[in-house]
Amino acid sequence: ECLSTIFAERAGLSAQHAPVSHTAYSPNGEYVLASTHDSTIRLWHVAGNPCRLAREFTGRRSERYCCTAAFHVRCDRRRGGLETHAVVAGDEAGAIRVWDMQSGAVAHEIVGAHDGAVLGVDPHPKRD
Repeated sequence: ECLSTIFAERAGLSAQHAPVSHTAYSPNGEYVLASTHDSTIRLWHVAGNPCRLAREFTGRRSERYCCTAAFHVRCDRRRGGLETHAVVAGDEAGAIRVWDMQSGAVAHEIVGAHDGAVLGVDPHPKRD
């Protein structure tokens, strides 16, 4: 809960966000994904001062378990480096979702991926 409180206070928001169950830094260190127990994944821009809430990703169920989220990074040879383009997360209903980083919309959804909760995800570094 401290992480939620620190980021919320630095962004000038109330610290009433749900407790944080998992965090992940972006490869460039400018962003943090915070998985919370209100079924929301929050993307915080932490490189600036104050920190600011950049985007929220919704549409999954994560109230009881710690369902992690991760950045999906691909190598963009045309741009000369790594590019973060998606957020991937599991949920308590056994689904896996992929959100577009720019729009925040669900880009892919695998329903029934697992009989139980999908607690962890690890995107393949070379495949979309």
